[in-house]
Amino acid sequence: MLDISQLQTLQKRSAKSYHQQKKLIANVLKGQKECCPHCEKPLSINVDYDQGITKIRCKAACTDIELEH
Repeated sequence: MLDISQLQTLQKRSAKSYHQQKKLIANVLKGQKECCPHCEKPLSINVDYDQGITKIRCKAACTDIELEH
């Protein structure tokens, strides 16, 4: 069972992760060069018009973020 301090720590980590990912997405969509936090390869935008899917990912696919339309 989680106590209050563990829950607060989890909430802080989740919020930090969310804001980091939000900033990364914004920078890529602005055309700024961003690298994968895991493999350091450049991130790119991939659009599949047939399926209506837009993703931000690195070539190794260790970062793979699907964007909502």
